[in-house]
Amino acid sequence: MKPSEPGIGEVRRWHLAVPKGRIVYDTGDPAISFYRVEEGCIRLQLMSADGRRKILAFCLPGDIFGLEVGHPHFEGAEATVDSQLSRFAAASVTQPPLDVARVIGALGAASDMIVGLFTHLDGLGRGSAEDRLMWFLDWLADRQEADHAGGRVSLPMDRRDIADYLGLAPETLSRTFARLEARQLVEVGDAKTLRLRSRKKPAKSGGGYRDAPPARPREVAEKDDAAGGREEAPHRLESAPVEDGGRGRTHKHDQTEDKNGAS
Repeated sequence: MKPSEPGIGEVRRWHLAVPKGRIVYDTGDPAISFYRVEEGCIRLQLMSADGRRKILAFCLPGDIFGLEVGHPHFEGAEATVDSQLSRFAAASVTQPPLDVARVIGALGAASDMIVGLFTHLDGLGRGSAEDRLMWFLDWLADRQEADHAGGRVSLPMDRRDIADYLGLAPETLSRTFARLEARQLVEVGDAKTLRLRSRKKPAKSGGGYRDAPPARPREVAEKDDAAGGREEAPHRLESAPVEDGGRGRTHKHDQTEDKNGAS
């Protein structure tokens, strides 16, 4: 997803501080608000009946999410790290009186979300685990302008998140990181940072990457997240009244907010 449309900046908003693991909204919740990431990262996800998780998207600074008109939220949204959000009343761009710039901004945000989902599907269509992971790291590097930082990329999500996003088992992802490091394509610093040593782009048709010659085989320590522990159930944002587009109603939703004026 690309940074949000400028028209959205004219809409009244409220600030939210969202700790890691806090649910912004869940599947089936009323879509009375939409959000813009100011800092941090939000994952959009679906949970199956048997508890398996599918991550649809990672929302980074500038991304808008949750703009769903006429039906409840299809997906859930949860913070992968401590994050800062702006929240907007959905009625401000869907109900009269309508401002053309705001509506255009909302349409642009919805278009960005669709493009982001198509991009995800394209990444999942890549044949090997290495191609999928390199595609993801290249996407993240582009969003963070890593070329201006010596190729260094910050990971605002853990490896389990990346595995679920790419449709890989955690063990497969760990082995794939190790193979890419052995081939001198990436240099893993710690669980949250790495450096891309090759920024070759894959063909749009889904072809493989051209990379550096493989290094001499060697043992590479796997850098998995702590294994064996159970994640605590995520906490919802605490309820607080939210104005509904100036129509005189309030809703119980999210957490305590500080009102900000339009930028």
